[in-house]
Amino acid sequence: MLGVLMAVFSQSTSTSVVVREGQSAQMNCSVIGDYETFISVTWLRQTDQSAPVSILTTSRRLNMDGTQYHNSFSCKHMTASTTSSTSTLEIRSVSVSDAGLYYCGTQPGNHMIYYNTTYLNITAPESPDTADNGELCSGVTVLLVLGVLSAVLNLVLLILFLTKHREPDTPSPSPQGQESGMLTFAALGFTEREVGGGSLFRDDTHTCVLYFASK
Repeated sequence: MLGVLMAVFSQSTSTSVVVREGQSAQMNCSVIGDYETFISVTWLRQTDQSAPVSILTTSRRLNMDGTQYHNSFSCKHMTASTTSSTSTLEIRSVSVSDAGLYYCGTQPGNHMIYYNTTYLNITAPESPDTADNGELCSGVTVLLVLGVLSAVLNLVLLILFLTKHREPDTPSPSPQGQESGMLTFAALGFTEREVGGGSLFRDDTHTCVLYFASK
């Protein structure tokens, strides 16, 4: 008896995952099934418009997990885990040959239902020179910022020091001011003077010297 297997594609979202060569990649797929009794999920990969290739099939029956690999794929490179609503495919140490379109499907009866599609894009690994240059630029930037902050702090401290210890200038006296500020004196003399009827009244003559300062 010849059986017919139908394929049904469910409405799902398409995502893209970008990883560097040598890193690990994880892709998730939403599934529908009776998780308590039995669920079987198959992961497939398609590259360059070629026919899809089965990678592995994970099944869960009465709390017993099992994974079957197809087409020379092995657990050393790919593993899968399935929960009640999500199946996750993990690829370790990816290479350029792992790039392609990945999706999963379930077989609840005589037909397959395919779900989320994920495109895995592999980029070149980061070169040591690029990493060293990034660390060097980061270190130079930190040193430059610290140098600028130190210079600004020193300038502020210098301004505060000069402002605190600055004294007002005392103007020096000019020669003219010195002359005007000198003490001067005048001599006053008292002599004989005539009193009434022509007689002379003699006063002792005293000489007084008065000092005063003029500015």
